[in-house]
Amino acid sequence: MVGSRGETLGALIETCPAPRSCRDLQEVARAEALALLGQQRPEVSVILPTWNRAHTVVTAVASALLQSYAPKEVIVIDDGSRDATLELLQQRFPEPVAAGRLVLLGQENAGVSAARNAGLARAQGDVIAYLDSDNYWEADHLLYAVGGLLAVPGAQSAYTAICRHNLSQGWSDVLFQSFDRVALTEENFIDLNSFVHRRALVETLGGFDTALTRLVDWDLILRYTALSDPVTLPVITGHHVVDSLGLDNISTREALGPNLAHIRAKQGSIPEGP
Repeated sequence: MVGSRGETLGALIETCPAPRSCRDLQEVARAEALALLGQQRPEVSVILPTWNRAHTVVTAVASALLQSYAPKEVIVIDDGSRDATLELLQQRFPEPVAAGRLVLLGQENAGVSAARNAGLARAQGDVIAYLDSDNYWEADHLLYAVGGLLAVPGAQSAYTAICRHNLSQGWSDVLFQSFDRVALTEENFIDLNSFVHRRALVETLGGFDTALTRLVDWDLILRYTALSDPVTLPVITGHHVVDSLGLDNISTREALGPNLAHIRAKQGSIPEGP
């Protein structure tokens, strides 16, 4: 349901109604986000790991480069792909590469955590955002996610809602709920593709755990929200393909049990099921 004409960004954060598309929001919320971004001008680094996703990565990169609040840099880390991913991106986006807005890094295959950590080590922005190579953002994702972060003084992280699509089973849903620490330890309801945070958290808490092959985003979000609640913004700003024929997703390829046990050992209070 579309909110009242006078609904502000602050009101969305405070009341946290049911999420709706960023395209359906009243102009006052967008204007407030633009004003906050215009006043503070935080630089944003987008971390985008990829492995053998030449057939989807172009869409992901384009959605990051075409944000209404443009990132300082989109850092693609190719984790040892065999499908000429970096060559394709160089061909398709020569101007952003030349301008330094698209940074292309390559490494031997070491896993998604190592790839994201390589991107974090290269990142220069004040705020970090994440995008996977089989997903894409609405044009106003960074405007709302980073604007929401700035709307709450002292906030260290924020998240929006995301629409999930299971292409092989033919369903879509929206992943979102108000922040609840206990609920987060039981199940991850914050998609990394909708999560942004201050770069300082990397320096104080470290990056992604390379001992994990699955649930790496849940582990990071648990750590980054432990001392400071994230800003919760009920706005759908992205799309996550949770299952697609031929994409070989981590959630279907990697074993759950050992990774869950590793996180439980670190956290000390994680229940049996994620």
